[in-house]
Amino acid sequence: MKHRNFGKMIAGAAVALLAASVVASCAEKTEESHDYVFEELTGAATYRLTGSAKDFQQDSDLVYTDTVSLMMPKALGGCDVTALRDSIIYKALQIKNMPAPEAVKAWLDTMSTAMEYKPEKLSDHYTKDASSYDLVTGYVANLTPQLLVYCISSEGYMAGAAHGMYAREYVNYAFDNGGTILTLDKLFTPEGLKELPARISEQAESMADKIGTTTITDLPCDNNFYISSEGEIVFSYQPYEVASYAQGIIDIPFYPYELVSYMTPYAINFFGLTDLGE
Repeated sequence: MKHRNFGKMIAGAAVALLAASVVASCAEKTEESHDYVFEELTGAATYRLTGSAKDFQQDSDLVYTDTVSLMMPKALGGCDVTALRDSIIYKALQIKNMPAPEAVKAWLDTMSTAMEYKPEKLSDHYTKDASSYDLVTGYVANLTPQLLVYCISSEGYMAGAAHGMYAREYVNYAFDNGGTILTLDKLFTPEGLKELPARISEQAESMADKIGTTTITDLPCDNNFYISSEGEIVFSYQPYEVASYAQGIIDIPFYPYELVSYMTPYAINFFGLTDLGE
């Protein structure tokens, strides 16, 4: 079962301030609506796992609760948001080729039968006093006239475990060419991707007084990264991935110019590094 950290949704008013700029970026590429619209996609369920009390050394059967809350883009100034929505649903729920509302229902149904106990549905609500839980939240983490960064944050706990698990994953979406998902292989050449782990490890070593000792030999799982509000490219490693659980999520940031030698022509242009890339 995949867990992610339960995050806080940013205020809609802050997002709306940049709507006009985003519209201008996308409207030139498409004749679609210029509206700037998000919808809240939610779902929850609580179950009793019949027969689980003895196995988990509890006085009563476990009560397991699941909830998902995603602030989903419906329209971004004429950009095509299909790929963005699909990427969010896959990272949040691990479901492909399914409309968002149906995907939420499918995720809840799957979670209820993920363990070897007969689930007895108690309600279609999240229960705060449940003994075990999974929470998934999606929100806009960064928005500029050039891009939107979306964070999928979740948290899970199973009764009897020493601690819960959490993680944060990102989708980076540029407002160019009608809308573009920014992946590492979009930003970095094949040769650059091979060399990046060593460069990231070097950067992590220089940050050891703040983040502790790390063991970085590869790119983050699922190529997880985001572009920060300061314009940095941040490689994000989850708990246990390159360090102890106590060290939490390990974020290794770079200013784009520091990585220009590894970049594709697209990335050099996107980050305004043409002079350095020549």
